[in-house]
Amino acid sequence: LDHDPEGAFILRWLPELADLPTPLLHQPWLRSPLERQMHPIDYPDPIVDLKTSYQYAKEQLWRFKSTEGVKRERERILNRHIERRISRAKSASSR
Repeated sequence: LDHDPEGAFILRWLPELADLPTPLLHQPWLRSPLERQMHPIDYPDPIVDLKTSYQYAKEQLWRFKSTEGVKRERERILNRHIERRISRAKSASSR
């Protein structure tokens, strides 16, 4: 919507959406039943439900966050960055 408000890019690559009004181009699967009757198209609904898959991914990431491997990696990364800051501060103060 931000980069292609008129749908020119969409229409170039999805000509089957050419009969839709511009406001429906970006998410044709959200057409109301009346809009589906008024503007029938041969275009599938999404295979993946973004809200459901987002929630699932978020739960998986939070579950991994408490595993030992992730805790060790977090410590390793923090220590590495802290060591860099300390060595930079020492070299800057010795100048």
